[in-house]
Amino acid sequence: MSYHRTLPATEPVRRYLLQMVAKSGSEPVRLLSERDLAEKLHLSRVTVRRAIEELEALRCIIRLPGRKGAFTNPEMASKVEHAVGIVVYRNYIGQLFSQFLSGISEELYSQGHPFCLSLFRGAGKTPAEQAFELENSGYDCVVWHTQTPEDLAVIDLLLRHDFPVLTICNPNYPEWGRPRRAWYGFDLEDAGDAVASRFLRCGCGKILYCSRNAEFLLPLRRGLSRRGVSLPDENVLLEEKDFFQRIPPLLTSGADGLFCRMNEASTTALLEFLAGMKNSRGLKIILPPRIFSERCRREYPQLDIEFPDTAYFQRQCIALGRRVAHGILAGKGPAEGVLLKSHRFRSAGEHDDSGVPDAGRGGGEL
Repeated sequence: MSYHRTLPATEPVRRYLLQMVAKSGSEPVRLLSERDLAEKLHLSRVTVRRAIEELEALRCIIRLPGRKGAFTNPEMASKVEHAVGIVVYRNYIGQLFSQFLSGISEELYSQGHPFCLSLFRGAGKTPAEQAFELENSGYDCVVWHTQTPEDLAVIDLLLRHDFPVLTICNPNYPEWGRPRRAWYGFDLEDAGDAVASRFLRCGCGKILYCSRNAEFLLPLRRGLSRRGVSLPDENVLLEEKDFFQRIPPLLTSGADGLFCRMNEASTTALLEFLAGMKNSRGLKIILPPRIFSERCRREYPQLDIEFPDTAYFQRQCIALGRRVAHGILAGKGPAEGVLLKSHRFRSAGEHDDSGVPDAGRGGGEL
């Protein structure tokens, strides 16, 4: 079977050997022969030899007088970096995921553990090929962000082999499923309850739901129902083409709250439309935490727009990164899933004066 790689040819065996060095303890451990390593990792002996020579030059691998083969150097065990493989949906790392990665780095460095991140691209490979490459790339752990249904087959193979893979489930795609263990996600029930509570505190009783994704609909409905407010089907708009036709008569009939969960371009188009309507002035608009929240408020001052506290959401992403860092050090994730609270609304006049995201402030609900 052919295994195509996206990493430098020597990197998988280099990371594999470094893991051996890190785990060797206080005595030198003899490594597999070049031939056995090449067979195990599906590499040529030339590539294996080159990697061994590189690590010999760094004193990570040593030769012992009178003994055949190469050995780990115990003196270098504590200096080996933790190697974390990162797999992200469509190779996209946004600002909030960057906050999550900063949480990993802060926690590992605070405990004296150097580490490196490596972006893994498995496109075009079968699940078995991807699992093989990940298991033999020398990663201490793999963090998988936004798994697709096809990715679950790879993750399941890794979990069956007890390989440490930690999955971050994207709440925008609940229909994609979750691994059987070692996953993290955001608590949509808590978020729906927080949004429902905010609408009622603002005096709203007739809410519109505008989104192409229905994943947040049930949590919001349940949150409203607990407070004696219904969200009927006629107030649910799941197609963008319906927004501009159905919103005007709904506003005329007394709709006073609107929740919109879409990408930036679609959200901007909806806000432009609402800003041009005279009867939208009393409409309370709540959007999910967004990096572009201040721009929305600045460009549409005539609209009553509110976001859950984005700084709080960022702090929770950092808290999640710190939690994952503990999994990296332990070599395993949680036996059950972990849900993170993501929505918090500030009281009137409340500001975040810290200027620095802090996972300990307002967070910890993991």
